[in-house]
Amino acid sequence: GMPLIGSNLIELGKNARVIKRKGESIALISVLNPEFIQFAPDSVKDQLSIVNPREIIRTLLDKFKTQDIKNVVLLSHMGIEEDKKLASEFPELSLIISAHDANLSDSLLMVNQTPIVNNGPDGERVSLLNGEFKNGKFVVDQFNRLLLNESVETDSTIAGLISKYHAEMDTSHEKVNPPVGETISERQCKSCHPSIVQKWKQSKHAIAFETLKAKKSDRDIDCTPCHTT
Repeated sequence: GMPLIGSNLIELGKNARVIKRKGESIALISVLNPEFIQFAPDSVKDQLSIVNPREIIRTLLDKFKTQDIKNVVLLSHMGIEEDKKLASEFPELSLIISAHDANLSDSLLMVNQTPIVNNGPDGERVSLLNGEFKNGKFVVDQFNRLLLNESVETDSTIAGLISKYHAEMDTSHEKVNPPVGETISERQCKSCHPSIVQKWKQSKHAIAFETLKAKKSDRDIDCTPCHTT
């Protein structure tokens, strides 16, 4: 499978990975917002330790300097405002691939000659980035965000993995926190609150779960808490 890179996530994966492309060494590092720990399930909180991202970035950049590695790509889950600060604080960063922000109007930013790119919300798009590394910076020739709609052919391997995930979810609902599938029916609500239910049926909330089913996300535990009752 794909190796996990979690530079400030202790005990899981590697804190950096160096790859070779066209004779160039490219270091990949990744940082996670320390606040993530409060949203992690209780069952894994004790297994996670997230250190200060700035400290680990500085340590790794100093290490790469001794190895004469000038091309450094940061995979960030800090949020776009923090990513702008990181680009300003660490000019050695060649490129920042940003995540976390759900609504991002500017998908390509330039801070301190460091490009910051973002796919946008909810995995709806995939980014196509063309360019080359020059003097420790990634020079962007072209950047597009491709909307993943019906016009894009489904990848059979990815579709198989999604189906496998759905099958696993179907057999492990009782292990999920918060539970998936333990919902209150419209009939149960209506028995005590008929007027409220009638008003609800005229709102978009009444089809909230149907929108998930249409997107095949009705088993996604990131979506169901807000789309069910």
